[in-house]
Amino acid sequence: MSRYIITGNLGIAQNVTSTLSWIREYGPLLRREDPEMSLTLAGKNPSPHILKAAAAFGAIVIPSPPDMSVCLSDADIYICPADNGSGIKLRVMDGLKSGLPVVAHVLASRGYEHFIGKNLFVYDDGASFSRAVREAREMTGDKEVLISSYKEFFSFEAGVRRLKEALQQK
Repeated sequence: MSRYIITGNLGIAQNVTSTLSWIREYGPLLRREDPEMSLTLAGKNPSPHILKAAAAFGAIVIPSPPDMSVCLSDADIYICPADNGSGIKLRVMDGLKSGLPVVAHVLASRGYEHFIGKNLFVYDDGASFSRAVREAREMTGDKEVLISSYKEFFSFEAGVRRLKEALQQK
């Protein structure tokens, strides 16, 4: 049984919209791929719509957790359903730095191209979602390896190295 988690501010419009859409469209596919799965939604101020949809799906909701790292440490796979908005989705980084394989909508993967196919698996339709879940499930188990992969790219030292390389190219 895999433990999946979605996090974020569950009260703001764009997160509510994408999470509700994900539960409706992809939740059944997740159950088909992993029938014994559990899903946790953890985040600030979950809207009544989120609470209702989560209850109908059978998901656990942790409203405004005092320490998100505890929630993430209890998960096996991180899902980022963000399919709207702009900019880099820091929630993807939360999953990666916690050593979790991440299943993310293609729009949420922007800025994380380095990780795609390694510990980030993207989807934009049902078939690619099912494939992403299968690939993420193969990656579960050794969080330290995944954390190391994250640190190789996002540590301070890695940032300095990339900056020096960029400056040398000029």
